[in-house]
Amino acid sequence: HLASAAIMRERRGPEHPDVASGLTSAAFAVQSQGRLAEAESLYRAALAIREKVLGGDHPETARTHMNLGWLLHDLGRYAEALDEAAVVLAQRKAFGDGHPAVGSTLIMRGQSLLRLDRVREAEAAFRDALAIREQGLPAGHWLIAATRSALGEALAVQRRYAEAEQLLLAALEVLRKERGEEQELTRLAKTRLVMLYERWGKLAEAAKYRP
Repeated sequence: HLASAAIMRERRGPEHPDVASGLTSAAFAVQSQGRLAEAESLYRAALAIREKVLGGDHPETARTHMNLGWLLHDLGRYAEALDEAAVVLAQRKAFGDGHPAVGSTLIMRGQSLLRLDRVREAEAAFRDALAIREQGLPAGHWLIAATRSALGEALAVQRRYAEAEQLLLAALEVLRKERGEEQELTRLAKTRLVMLYERWGKLAEAAKYRP
């Protein structure tokens, strides 16, 4: 991917949109290998091109901010990830408050807020995302379940255990069915149930969901 980006840069110039696409592909590749610092540099290089050539309001620019935001989240740099979410939300609000892209951005905002212990704000972001997804997707869709799972975690952290349990169990049932037992979101849903039951003092229940 890096080689193809270099070839594209040589053929079409350093600021061609295809160069940004090549850099983004390379960033995905190295990120999947755990080379997060390299991925950050590549995303930022792609972002610089897209902001200059396409403009800050272009969907590809917003998508690159999202990719960078999730990477920063994975690096534990939650305040920076939250900043990226704010940039993307400002761009995507032009699509309308109920647009699916707004829902995806609210998830990133909520996850970053949760890690920063701004739990009530995280809950609000997840609820807004859930409302968008429930309106735009068929009942039983795995994205709705994943959003309920995230909301359940925010409630569990606030010791609202019964509410959290209802959401987390329902979400896990859908994710198991639609995504499979070993898929990342399914595993995360089980991890959240373990966290819930440990905080609640229901250790026998927690044990059911450990790997």
